[in-house]
Amino acid sequence: MYGQTRDQQCEWLIKHTNLPSLELIDFGFTETKSRVPVVTETMTLTVRRWVSPSGARLFLPLNLLSAMGNAPVLTKPRQLPVVLNYNYDYEDTDTATYTLPAGYAPEFTLSPVVINSKFGSYNAHAGLAGDQLLSVGRLRMPRGRYPTEAYAEYADFRRKVAKADRTQLMLIRKEAATPLLKQ
Repeated sequence: MYGQTRDQQCEWLIKHTNLPSLELIDFGFTETKSRVPVVTETMTLTVRRWVSPSGARLFLPLNLLSAMGNAPVLTKPRQLPVVLNYNYDYEDTDTATYTLPAGYAPEFTLSPVVINSKFGSYNAHAGLAGDQLLSVGRLRMPRGRYPTEAYAEYADFRRKVAKADRTQLMLIRKEAATPLLKQ
């Protein structure tokens, strides 16, 4: 990304950000060179039609950018060990701030999610301040080599993370809502 022009970086971000009606307002990359390198990507964007309406409610998906999918389903017994190579040795933290639509508030409190396994860890939480909802999710996956029979546990970890990544916050018109999220 560093060798590319700003226009090329912008094109790459839009192409790799699977969001409907994306308007990229600003973006930046910061690299921290160390034994474990870190790249921080910052984006300011507007996404229209991100919530799904249903009567007096709106459903807001919280994992905006990097939801994990399930592990592949086995159609026959696994023969090889589970190998998570250097592609899996990472930590990804997504922080998203949503401006809630006027007249709406969360219908219920979202409990923090914590998932730990030898295959990694995942945690997510959200908090409300005024009309701003801050959602933070962190996934850490170390590289490793595990016996063939560990695949079921690996798939279970991926399934739990994928389910947590699909969490939606239910918003309801304020006259019908009670303030439940801690500020």
